[in-house]
Amino acid sequence: MLKACAQALARQIARLAITPLSAALRGLGFHPDPEYIRQISNVRWIVPHVTEETAAHSGHLEIARELLEEAIRYT
Repeated sequence: MLKACAQALARQIARLAITPLSAALRGLGFHPDPEYIRQISNVRWIVPHVTEETAAHSGHLEIARELLEEAIRYT
């Protein structure tokens, strides 16, 4: 699984390397909030946003893992 994640990351880095930061995004029709979609103007906006979200959710997983380990240790 880690190998597949590393390969996916390498593909995304390669795509970003050739994509101008000012490029408009496509495929945002999935989001129900039109105001949110208006905020997402280009790649320059989305890269730090995705980085923030990934960091936040990784932190949540770390907390869950620690709580689970503690619960297992004391049972």
